[in-house]
Amino acid sequence: REEIESQRPLKGKFDGFYLEADGLLRNRGWIYVPRDGGLRQDILEEAHRAPYSAHPG
Repeated sequence: REEIESQRPLKGKFDGFYLEADGLLRNRGWIYVPRDGGLRQDILEEAHRAPYSAHPG
């Protein structure tokens, strides 16, 4: 994986996490979404509305 120069490693409780220039919080390739606020709910609702997320049968 090519490392992005704009990543900033976090220390202490968040050791292993990286904060990217665009505000994404990553760890081991995963993007972390905060629990508070409506962003997590918005992502889940959008994913469930997408036609490709339906069970085929």
